[in-house]
Amino acid sequence: MENQEHLPLYNAYWEALHGPHREIAYITDLACVYKDQYYVFSAVKENTEKAYRELASIVKPGRTIAIRGTGEKNDYDEWDHLASPLGVRMVLDDPINVPDLPYMKLVESDIPDMIALSKLSSHVEELNHAKIRIGDFYGIREDGRVVAMAGERVQLEGYSEVSGVVTHPDYRGRGYGGGLTLFKCRQVQERGKIPFLGVIEENDGAVRLYHKLGFKTLYTAHLDILQRTEINVL
Repeated sequence: MENQEHLPLYNAYWEALHGPHREIAYITDLACVYKDQYYVFSAVKENTEKAYRELASIVKPGRTIAIRGTGEKNDYDEWDHLASPLGVRMVLDDPINVPDLPYMKLVESDIPDMIALSKLSSHVEELNHAKIRIGDFYGIREDGRVVAMAGERVQLEGYSEVSGVVTHPDYRGRGYGGGLTLFKCRQVQERGKIPFLGVIEENDGAVRLYHKLGFKTLYTAHLDILQRTEINVL
């Protein structure tokens, strides 16, 4: 059952792509998707064949997208169903205490370190210059490089997603990931927004960490991973 208090988060990508991120979206009446250089996320207004065919009309053949779905393979010629991991949507309602760590705002010269760091995690979408510039990233630098980071990704009215949380394997166990997550959440709260995040359910270590930090699970749903075929029906 949907929580009326956080209703926009049940179709967060639709809300973002019709709101703060409209200028980096392709949009039709029933479907929307981030432009190619940004994120894989997309959304439909309704779970119908017409909506998925409209989505196909704004996605290039060969491109892979992610959409909140049913976990069931569809028979649409325009789409190959690759996977359907369970995703956990989590939200932080309460004020928080932030550990005292040497947080620093990451800047243009840090981008190579950030991209390299994102490649170390199978649970974080690989970064590029366009994604990094969407929201502020903060990190911790040691030994002349960025060893941990966290930033913001999907933006919708009243909410901001904390994302890109990665710690280099050699520097784990020091509380950097949790500290940076809370630091970014406090920044979001100070702007009058509510922090939220998404994590794949099988990443149970992250789920446990976020619960420990004060996040609550809002819902669990399939994240369908689809690839656009060469077929055009519309």
